[in-house]
Amino acid sequence: MTSPRKSPESPLAPNTLTPGRGDALPPVNGTLGEEPTPASSLALVVNSLDVRKEAKTVASDGSIRTRERGFAPTSLERTRRLEETAPPRKKALWLRMAALVLCMISFSVMVTDKTDGWAGDSFHRYKEFRYLVAVNVIGFVYSAFQVYESIHRRLTMKYIIGRPMGYCFDLSMDQMLAYLLMSASSVAASRNDVWISRFGSDDFTHKANASISISFFAFFVLAISAIISTYNLFRWSF
Repeated sequence: MTSPRKSPESPLAPNTLTPGRGDALPPVNGTLGEEPTPASSLALVVNSLDVRKEAKTVASDGSIRTRERGFAPTSLERTRRLEETAPPRKKALWLRMAALVLCMISFSVMVTDKTDGWAGDSFHRYKEFRYLVAVNVIGFVYSAFQVYESIHRRLTMKYIIGRPMGYCFDLSMDQMLAYLLMSASSVAASRNDVWISRFGSDDFTHKANASISISFFAFFVLAISAIISTYNLFRWSF
């Protein structure tokens, strides 16, 4: 007598495991049929966290950016992403270097503005010229710091002053120095014009005019830098 043929809807094969109420679940790092241990349960939790492993992407400048999947971007990532759409940093660096050179030339020319003889004169006798020298020295030191900060950021990918505080610092300093340069250049030009109207022009007034003109150029450069700093700050805020 032949055995009946099994239909396609017959029960599963004996080797197939169907978990039930009393069956043991297969452990993560064990053999079939063993009860799950605390170590295997911990491994299961760790493996489930692999979904949030850090994903590294290589940016266009060669730097490696890291963030966790499923989380909002960090402050540093936001700063880098905003800088990608900012005005070219090379142009901003050139502006800083131009301000540094102009301020240095301006106060250097004014410091050497002296004449000898019985009718000799010197810049330190006039508070307007001393004011011009002081403001240009401050502008030179600040521009030197900005150039150093830009080079430091390019080499180390780190900020000396964190963002967005650095944007506030840049904007406040650019505006303040631009106003000071305009003020100092204006009062120095007025003082020199009074001197020329009373006693005529000579080497002393010519040097003063050269220093004042260069100081005005430094003002325009810092004014442009202030516009860029304003753009960076408001772009971060909104």
